[in-house]
Amino acid sequence: MGVIELWTLVAVILHFAGVENFKDWPVIAWPTTWSCMCLELWMLILYAIIIIGVVVTAIFASKR
Repeated sequence: MGVIELWTLVAVILHFAGVENFKDWPVIAWPTTWSCMCLELWMLILYAIIIIGVVVTAIFASKR
């Protein structure tokens, strides 16, 4: 489990426990809005971009 996944898990637990600022954050929101899962959403977007880039590169490389 990476640091971002650990942060997400701790932030969600603290949100539901009602701790300090965490209780005011939404659990999930669009990545441009700070939420408990904000960093995880950005990582999912980054992973999707990398996978799409690899697939497109593989498709173009196989046509040569």
